[in-house]
Amino acid sequence: MDFWREPGSAHLVTRFVRGGNLDRLLEKAPLAASTVADLGVQISTALAAAHAEGLWHGELRPDDVLLDDTGSV
Repeated sequence: MDFWREPGSAHLVTRFVRGGNLDRLLEKAPLAASTVADLGVQISTALAAAHAEGLWHGELRPDDVLLDDTGSV
C-alpha cells in the first residue's frame, strides 16, 4: 500500500483485487440476507480500522467496495 498528499487531496494505492466490486455483484442478482450481513460487517470493520488510523472515506458507494476472488471485501 502507498499513499501521498497533494494540496487539497490525498491518494491511497492498494493491491489489485480480482473479484470486482460490490456494484457489479449487485447487478448479477439480489443478495441473500446472510451475504448482506457478512459484507456489512466486513465493510464496517474496514472503515473502523481506517478511522482508528485517522483516515476517512469521503463518499462510500458500491463501486468503491472491492472484492477479492472469494467475494470478501
